[in-house]
Amino acid sequence: MELNAQERVEVGQVIELVIGPVAHGGHFVARHNGQVIFVRHGITNELVKIKITAVSSKIAHADVIKY
Repeated sequence: MELNAQERVEVGQVIELVIGPVAHGGHFVARHNGQVIFVRHGITNELVKIKITAVSSKIAHADVIKY
């Protein structure tokens, strides 16, 4: 599924979401508008604010900034 420019996250963007299951390497999987985001420093099923740290064509990476 290709996301349009308005749906994609950007580096530095802050988003509130619920963290999903743990993935390989200790990151957790979350989704925002269908885009996969690998999140550090979270817990499954936790509602958090994250800050996007890196974005590629299919995935993004983020850190939890507020629990």
